[in-house]
Amino acid sequence: MRILKYISILSILLNSCTSNQRQPKADWEYIEVTYDDGWTGGSTVAINKDISFKKCYYEIISSIKNCSCYHSKLSKEQVIQINQLIGALRNSKVDSLYDGRCQDCGGYEIIVQYSDKTIKSSVIGLNKFNNGIDSLGTFVSDLPSSEDKLDSCEVFSSTKHIIPAKIDVGDKIELPPELQ
Repeated sequence: MRILKYISILSILLNSCTSNQRQPKADWEYIEVTYDDGWTGGSTVAINKDISFKKCYYEIISSIKNCSCYHSKLSKEQVIQINQLIGALRNSKVDSLYDGRCQDCGGYEIIVQYSDKTIKSSVIGLNKFNNGIDSLGTFVSDLPSSEDKLDSCEVFSSTKHIIPAKIDVGDKIELPPELQ
C-alpha cells in the first residue's frame, strides 16, 4: 500500500512538471516582417500560427541576386514575447512611421494577421521609435535562423517592398540644358 502511495505521488509530480512545459498558443494567425538594411540587403521572417517560421536573407542589386532561407520553430519564451508585443497592438491604431531626416534609409514592412483583422505598417528609418510596432519589427527581425537551411528561395508579400522598381530604359529622358 505504501509503494502505491509513492507511485501515485510521483506520477502526480511528473504530470504537473510536463504540463508546465507546454508551448504557449500563438495569439496571431500570421506575422510577416521584412527588414531593409537601407543598402543592398534585407531579410524576411514569416511566422505561422503553429509557431514555425521561415527566415530568408536577400542580397539585392536591382533584383534578388542571392537568397538563403531557413526554417525553425519559436521557443516558448519567443512566443510569450511576441504575444505580449502584438497584444499591445491589437486594440490600438497602428500607423506607419517615417523618419523625416532619412530619405534612403532602411526599415521594416510589417504584417500581423489576427483572426478578425490585419495590421499592415511601414517603419522607415532605423532610428528607434520606441513604440509597439517598431519593437515588434526589431524583435521578429532579430530572431536567429537555424541550421535547417531550405533548398529554395522564398519571396513573401512584404519582401517586394525592398526590391527596387524596374526602370524602363526605353523611355528617352530629356535632360535640362545645363546638364547636357
